[in-house]
Amino acid sequence: MPYERLVIRPEKWKASNNEATSPAVRAGDLLFVAAQHSIEGNVREQARVALERIREIVTAAGGTMDDVVDVVAFFLDIRDAEDVLEVSREFFSKDYPAWTFMGTQGLPQRGSAVHIHAVAHLGKAKKQCFTPDSLRWWHKYPMSGACRKGEYLFISGQMAADLDGNITNPGDHAAQSRYIFHRLEELAELAGGNFRSDVLDLLSFSIDPRSFNPMCIDVGCKEFLTMPLSQAPSWSVIGSTGLFKHLAFHTVRAICEIGNGKAVAFTPSSIFWKYLPVSGATKKEHGHLLCIAGEVGMDMDGQIVSPGNPAAQGRYAFNRIKEVVEMAGGTMSNIVDIISFHKDVRAIPTIQEVSKEFFKGQPPAWTAVGYPGGYFEGHLHEICARAWLP
Repeated sequence: MPYERLVIRPEKWKASNNEATSPAVRAGDLLFVAAQHSIEGNVREQARVALERIREIVTAAGGTMDDVVDVVAFFLDIRDAEDVLEVSREFFSKDYPAWTFMGTQGLPQRGSAVHIHAVAHLGKAKKQCFTPDSLRWWHKYPMSGACRKGEYLFISGQMAADLDGNITNPGDHAAQSRYIFHRLEELAELAGGNFRSDVLDLLSFSIDPRSFNPMCIDVGCKEFLTMPLSQAPSWSVIGSTGLFKHLAFHTVRAICEIGNGKAVAFTPSSIFWKYLPVSGATKKEHGHLLCIAGEVGMDMDGQIVSPGNPAAQGRYAFNRIKEVVEMAGGTMSNIVDIISFHKDVRAIPTIQEVSKEFFKGQPPAWTAVGYPGGYFEGHLHEICARAWLP
């Protein structure tokens, strides 16, 4: 597969010379679409506009909505999720993409109720979707448990819900987390892979930051991520105001790459979580996609950097991203997609201005939303990224 990084912008969309984000970036066969939104109308009308904009972008890149393999939707009110799914039937008729949902305490545009991020695979490989009997309750929705095209597998945000959609083990963080990881393993196996050897990246949302340790450390790291750090996935751990199912504590999304050799992780000493089986960034040894864990304003000793200073913490996070990309043999010009989370959405313009110190050419696709909190008190942002390496 040739190296390729191409910004996609529909012809009628106006561009500014001072933009910090691109509508979408194509990297090889993958197309990363920055979250689309509207500020007009109710949530159904806003979702329709967002999905129409995604369709315009995918079409401009030479694809169709059938090529969309992954969707992450961010809601001011998570109760709107079913309405958005219903609208999505106008855009996805079969072989539904993977979906992940997060409730956020703020979106950057006033009046916006939902932001929708998407990934499409524009290659010629057959798209395969998987929704096993263990996810029977998903069948009434236009979403798949996992979606594979080519070597890439996107697994929907999994929750601890039984066959009928009832939350299992209410109040037990460890039990819910264990259920989630078993579903991740099941879906990777159905797609022809092995979760523990093929997972590159995890993105988890939890409604209570105090539950991060039982989910991440006690279950995720000790029971499932048993590989050496040199092959461990990246993991971004994010607080959320609400999840798709009431009483669900956690949802975990995964990106896997099936084949292309073993996983190779890059974890510099500057990253404070280096004692865990969680990398700074991970790719397959013969692959191109590098998934970078959410970086925060915390130094190698676990001390908050520049407390209360959004710009300084953002700059520190971007320097850690730069460090890990360079460890993997790339530069910041290889970054194609960012999803960032902010304690105060009013800081987003500041962070995007800081980003111009790091991105000198065409910027990556960028989705920025609010979050109620990160792993430690004092984190003002968490910045996750994907890069495409030659």
